[in-house]
Amino acid sequence: MTRFHFERSDGPPPNNVQTLSEHLNPFIPPQGFPLIAPIFFDTSNDATFVTGITWSTDENTMFIIDSTARKVLQYNVPVASDISSIVDPPVSFTIDVLDANFPTDITFATGVPNEGRIMYISTTGPIPAILQYQLSSPFDISTIINPLSPFIFSIPATAPTGVVLSLNGDKMFVADQGNGTLLEFAVIVPFQISTIVAAAFVLILPGGRVPGDVTFDPNDGTKMFVTDAGGGGEIVQYSLSIAFDLSSTVTEIKELDVSSLDTNPFGIVFSNIEPLLFFVGNTSDGVFQILLENSFELP
Repeated sequence: MTRFHFERSDGPPPNNVQTLSEHLNPFIPPQGFPLIAPIFFDTSNDATFVTGITWSTDENTMFIIDSTARKVLQYNVPVASDISSIVDPPVSFTIDVLDANFPTDITFATGVPNEGRIMYISTTGPIPAILQYQLSSPFDISTIINPLSPFIFSIPATAPTGVVLSLNGDKMFVADQGNGTLLEFAVIVPFQISTIVAAAFVLILPGGRVPGDVTFDPNDGTKMFVTDAGGGGEIVQYSLSIAFDLSSTVTEIKELDVSSLDTNPFGIVFSNIEPLLFFVGNTSDGVFQILLENSFELP
């Protein structure tokens, strides 16, 4: 059984947005990296240990996971996809997971009629699972109606740390940091992950990479991006010969070294509005916003 409640922070709005010089050593761009410095949003006043990130469709709402506190934090973003415009404290949704699991990542259903009305949270611990919740208003965690039936992992998952669904909801992809693999599940009833019945297809990434999170280019599903949680501070881009199909030919194309920002990049998401990449840094306790030359393409 899972219990939950809502909270709203009190006190003055946080001053979370910082230049990199205020929080980190100067960022040294790798060859081909955009010259505009990344923006950093400090979550340390609101969260203990951040791991996951996602956006609403209009990108006026950002969600992050505080794993240690078992919270989802919802931030209002006045200027779409611009974390420097955040001024208000977050609304939080706390999950009291009785089996001692910890949340690790968050995503939402896409497309009519489910868009923003089903929230998925990956959890790791004694009973690895993907939780799902129904919302009465899209992308508003204060309107959660009730938890839906979760998806409980059997073998092969040991530590699911990232989750995303295909655009039509017929597939679920999970980054399993525990085994260093990516998992692909068929969802019988789109977006209803409790209807998964078949065993996962398991992809072992080459080079000993350890996936922390996974996401795709939603335009065609042939570009996949993975954060390497192995301590090297890298985000990796792959090509798929068949869209949203890990059993097709998967080729590593390039990597982006962000170790000068954070040595443990974890949750990752792209903007669908602007050529922007966002990732959560475990070490820095915050969110980085990086301007790209082209959408869904690492420099």
